[in-house]
Amino acid sequence: FNYYNIKHYASNALSKHGSISDSDNNYIINEIDYFANPDRKEVNDFFSKYVISFKNKNVVIVGGGKQALKKVNDFLKEEANIKVVSLQVIEDIPQSLIVLKSYDKKDIEDAFLVFACTDDKHLNHQIVLDANEQNVLSASVHKDKDASYHPLRYKDYDHMHLALSTNGAYPAYMDI
Repeated sequence: FNYYNIKHYASNALSKHGSISDSDNNYIINEIDYFANPDRKEVNDFFSKYVISFKNKNVVIVGGGKQALKKVNDFLKEEANIKVVSLQVIEDIPQSLIVLKSYDKKDIEDAFLVFACTDDKHLNHQIVLDANEQNVLSASVHKDKDASYHPLRYKDYDHMHLALSTNGAYPAYMDI
C-alpha cells in the first residue's frame, strides 16, 4: 500500500457511506470534510496514522522459513532495505539479503522495523522486547501483545486494495 492509494480508496468509501467512525462510533471524518479540503491537516493525520512507508527503511527479519519469505516479498514490494538473520534459510529467500547467524540484539540496532519470524514463540517475544528497548518498531508472526507494529491482512484486486484487522477478535475474517 501507499498513502495515495489508501486516500483514493477511502475517498470512494466516503462517497458511498458518507463518513468514517472508529469502533466506538466516534466521528473521525465525513465526506464533506474530505472533499472540501483533502490536504487539510486533520485529513492527512487520519490517513497517516494507518499507513507507514517502508521505502528505503531498514527492515530486519529474524527467521528464515516460509513466514520470513512472505515478509521478504512484502517488504521488497515496499522497496525496503531488508536483512534476514537466521542460521537456516529456505532457498527462495534472495542470498543477498541473508546473514547466516543466530539472532543477537545487535542485529537490530539500525533497524526501523524488526519482524520476528521464527518458529520459537519465546524467541520471537524476546526479539520484540529487544526492539522495543531500542525504540525500533517490532512485529511478530505470533501476534505478540508487546509488539508495536501490527500489520493488516490485505488482498490486492485489479482496482482495489482491501485491508483488514480484527485485533485478533475474529481470526476467521483474516482469510480475505
